[in-house]
Amino acid sequence: MKNFFSLLLLCCTISTAGFSQSDDSTQSAHRGKARVELSGPRFGISVITGDDAKDVRDELDIAPVMLQFGWQYEIQFVSEKEDFTILSEFIPLVGGVEQGVFLPSLSGLIGYRSNSGFEFGFGPNLSITGAALVIAAGKNLQTSSLNFPLNFALVFAKGGVRASVLIGVSTIE
Repeated sequence: MKNFFSLLLLCCTISTAGFSQSDDSTQSAHRGKARVELSGPRFGISVITGDDAKDVRDELDIAPVMLQFGWQYEIQFVSEKEDFTILSEFIPLVGGVEQGVFLPSLSGLIGYRSNSGFEFGFGPNLSITGAALVIAAGKNLQTSSLNFPLNFALVFAKGGVRASVLIGVSTIE
């Protein structure tokens, strides 16, 4: 994990240095390039494990498997036209509505997306059980006019691991 943080910092430093030292024509080319924008609705399913699963069964009288609904907000802050994008994502979700409960969560991830659509990110997750670490990976599937981001996330909390599979949709600009 330490190597990943070092690589991420190195990529950000190199990209920032490259932008600041480029001539006007290079900067104009960077400003005009297209970016993949994947902000939009998300829905999927989550499975709660460990003591947290026992708690939702006993205290809330619900199953530890639930639907999730939410929205992903994305900010791209480093984008290399042909190679990769470094971005941050904020993902508020609501789980359990099909079981008559409102279980909100909020994840904030710093991530990497390759030009092939593979993405990886990590960051904090806040929910009613407290703060935890979320690690997510996925792939953006494209049609001629739509993006379908498909992501798998693991939330490592004190009371157990939560696993989620989410899919979204956004238009290609």
